Formats: sequence, C-alpha cells, structure tokens
Amino acid sequence: MLSGISFSTINGTVVAEEVGPLSVAEGGGIVDGDRIISVDGQDASLAEDMDSFVEEKLAQGRSVILEVEGSGTRRLVWLRLPKISRADAKFLDVYMQIRGHWNDMLSVWDSACSLYYDVMSGAEDKALLRSSVLKETGKIQCLRTVLIETKVPSLPGPFWVELSRAKEFMEWTAFAMDEAIQNMASDVENRNSVRRRMDSVNWGRSAAERHLSLAFRESGMVMERSFF
Repeated sequence: MLSGISFSTINGTVVAEEVGPLSVAEGGGIVDGDRIISVDGQDASLAEDMDSFVEEKLAQGRSVILEVEGSGTRRLVWLRLPKISRADAKFLDVYMQIRGHWNDMLSVWDSACSLYYDVMSGAEDKALLRSSVLKETGKIQCLRTVLIETKVPSLPGPFWVELSRAKEFMEWTAFAMDEAIQNMASDVENRNSVRRRMDSVNWGRSAAERHLSLAFRESGMVMERSFF
C-alpha cells in the first residue's frame, strides 16, 4: 500500500493498524492504535473505505491530512508521496486499477464465505445462500472481465513482469472463486468439497498478493526512496 498503513473500524471508530517501517504513515508519525478523527477535514467515521480513499488520493499525487489521536494527544499528520517520475506514475496508475479490481473481488469472496459459515452454523438458512449464488458469481464474472481488459504495458522492468504475473493469478483465482461459490450452494453439506475449493482460492489469493508486493518492491518506490 502506498501509505504503508491500513485501517479498521472498531465500534464506529477508525483505527490505524499495521503501520509499515519506512512508510509514508510512519514518516508522518502515525503509530499502531492511533484513532483517526478526520481525513482532509471530514469525519473519518463517515468514510466508507478509508484504505481506498487514502490510497487513491496518494496515487493521484495528492496529499492527505489526517487528524489523529493517540497517547492522550491529538495532532495533524500530513501524508504525501515524493515527486515521482512519469514511469512511476504510469506504473502506479495501472497498479491501482488492478489492485482496485482485486479488492472488489476479495470483498465479494469474503462476503460469500461469511454467508456460508453463517449457514453452516445455523445462523442463516440454506435458501439464502442458494439465492445469493447467482448474484455473487455474476459480480465475480464481471470483475474478472474488467480485470482481463485492464492491460499491463509491455514495457521493460521487473515490476511490470511481476504485475503481469499478479494479474494472471487474479484471473485464475476469480475463476476458482466462481466455482467455489457455486459449490458452496450446490453441495453445502459436503464440507470437504467446499474446503478443497476454498484452499484453491486461498492459494491463488496468496500468489497474487505475493506478486503484487514484488511488483511494488521492484519499482523501488518503497525500498529505495525516502518518504520523509
């Protein structure tokens, strides 16, 4: 992630977590557990997805001002990327598009898995799972199509190679997600069958994330530059 930080919402409060070393967030003075009061002057609790909001602004070359509270004090933190080259800007543009499609896929998948576990625990009816299958698989198929249509430039550089590999694993994993969700509904009682398909999705998911991380690392935007 460009900011080197992720956010979670606990009882309506947005909290900073997993602040990366040598990251934009750490450079700004954010530490794990800081409460986010506002982002660019707006109530942070009203933001639907803080991670995406902050990442998109940074990717566009804009800065973000966070009002944070921690250790009994409240302060302002300015998050910004250093000035980047055209090549880096192009990489970020494609990277963020692919990352966005991937995050949307993961959201659909995690939602389907959550519903499956609720059905297995008796908290939800099987009919609800079956009725949601067409909608969820339809979303996955649409996102996979959009992902396939997002082209990675055939340019020199290991970061483009790794980004292409990440995209390939995402496309394969989207297909595995589609099959797994349908399997959850059609063979809901067969835990072993569902688990095998879930394991396949998790394998593809891990591979895609690994290559995404490698692509960003190979670009040198985190490892070789100071964000202070």
